[in-house]
Amino acid sequence: MNTAQFLEVFASVSVQVALVICAAGLIARSMGVAKSRCRLWTVCYSLLLMVLLNAVLLPHLRLLRRTVLLEDEQIAAALSWELTLGRVLLAVWLSGVVFSLARFILRSVRAERFLKSCSPLSDEEFSLDRLFPSDVAAELGTVRGKKVAFLTSPGVQSPVCWQFHLPVVVIPNYVLAFAPDQLRFVLRHELEHLRTGHPLQVFLQQTVEILFWFHPMVWWASGQSAMTREFACDDAAMESREETAHYLRTLLAIVEHSVGEREYKGVLAFVRHHRMMAVRAKRLVAFARQTALPSQTASPWRSGLSSLCDGSLSGVSLLGGLTALTCLFWLPVNVSASPRSAWSPWPSWSASALHSLGFQARDFEIYDEYHDLYGLIDDGQLND
Repeated sequence: MNTAQFLEVFASVSVQVALVICAAGLIARSMGVAKSRCRLWTVCYSLLLMVLLNAVLLPHLRLLRRTVLLEDEQIAAALSWELTLGRVLLAVWLSGVVFSLARFILRSVRAERFLKSCSPLSDEEFSLDRLFPSDVAAELGTVRGKKVAFLTSPGVQSPVCWQFHLPVVVIPNYVLAFAPDQLRFVLRHELEHLRTGHPLQVFLQQTVEILFWFHPMVWWASGQSAMTREFACDDAAMESREETAHYLRTLLAIVEHSVGEREYKGVLAFVRHHRMMAVRAKRLVAFARQTALPSQTASPWRSGLSSLCDGSLSGVSLLGGLTALTCLFWLPVNVSASPRSAWSPWPSWSASALHSLGFQARDFEIYDEYHDLYGLIDDGQLND
């Protein structure tokens, strides 16, 4: 892949990513259950990675093709400009990826060190059996067959959860002194993060953020998915509308202690960003005036699209289909693309792998006798 082809991939994938995120946002708004919206965002991040893999590993259909015949000198000049611009974009993109990856690794190391500094809670200090019935405690205390480790630390002011190899919940010292009802709210919230696979979603989200650090729609999606995760766990923490006021008081009590707290990226905190807390509180207040869980209340504008996305599976299927269609849209910015072929060549690394397996794969453009790109290069008309 030369830098002109990178320019084509960069521009086209950026548009494809924006379209997929817009589709995910519209579908998510039509879903009534916050837990289903969480699954949708997890699938969305997986699809965004697949969009990138599709762009760099497979040939693509050229629905939009150059129809204007250009002179050799015009093609050479345009390609020289594209190669230069592509080289600059590649350098800037790689710099951003390296910086974002280094920041992610540093934050992960800090979070891991913080967890190692936490102390395990003894049965005398904390036990799920004292807060929940034995069968419920046994179910809550394991995540996918792995026992949840409960830790405490004076260095954290908000409950957090984390899962790399083992699921972990860190409970601040002052939270252990909460009333049993308040402590149950906290535990239901944090354990719901672990039980519904939110750490995996956060990992996928951060991977997408690293690769598409320049894309404003990716950061918008990150905010939406983070809010949806908290909504889903708020819903799981409450068992009835009557508990809303008590749950709000628990949130406010933790907010008072978490002002100015250092944030550990990668962990899922009970309280993060006071702006998000304000939205959560407003949602809970609105729920207190209704008769259903907030995730079950219908938006007034929900109509045709909501009927298609009523279940999480149908919403995911719709997003997958729209993503497949989106991958067909490529911007015709590569002047070296041959107008004679409806398909682009295979990327060189994919073609080499197929050739080694005995499969034929075209990894070159199809030119005619009037427009031979390699002839232009050999004749020195393309200065690169």
